Amino acid sequence: MVSYSAKVPEIDGVISKSEYYGAFENYGLLTYNTPFLSTRQGKCFAANDGTYLYLAMQSEVPDADSNVKLLKRFKKRDGAVMWDDNVEFLVTPPDGNAVYHMIINPADTVYDVKYPMENGGISFQKFVDWDPELKVKSVVDGKYWTVELRVPLKDLGYRTGTADETWHLQFARSWQNPVEQCSYNVAAVFAEPGNMNPVLFTKKTPSAAFTGMG
Repeated sequence: MVSYSAKVPEIDGVISKSEYYGAFENYGLLTYNTPFLSTRQGKCFAANDGTYLYLAMQSEVPDADSNVKLLKRFKKRDGAVMWDDNVEFLVTPPDGNAVYHMIINPADTVYDVKYPMENGGISFQKFVDWDPELKVKSVVDGKYWTVELRVPLKDLGYRTGTADETWHLQFARSWQNPVEQCSYNVAAVFAEPGNMNPVLFTKKTPSAAFTGMG
């Protein structure tokens, strides 16, 4: 349960200390289809102001001394960014009619697609071209790659407003050197609605934050 955002995040690829205060913020990524934390980690963020959904991830990058660089070969929208280093955001709105899938590489190239829901699930053979009005920015700074994205609720096929409503979200990160896929929730199929995390956006909850030990 998190509050609707009165102060919205700035989509600049930089996450300030209190930028997502009161919104959804969680540390921890699981190795693909296991309950075990990966040795490479990240934070997931989500906010909603009643007009836009804001999604972000901050994840580890290779040590600067290793000479291993993030892959960002694909520069055209809807290109094969899944073969680069990438972050995935998956969203099911409260009406449960579709899963919306966005994949971003370090060049800010986006692959986006919509999977209509049928009988409570989706099929990768049945998808719809989907080109929302996204705003995306990512920055590699020191030890982290930060990706921020804003998508209009209307482009998610949903109405605007701040009623108490539950969205379902999945976050994923794919490293290419060495290869590893991770997700926020245990999942063999990231886009499967049953694997997504429910997030209740409401105006009624107080804000709290955990800033670390000690």
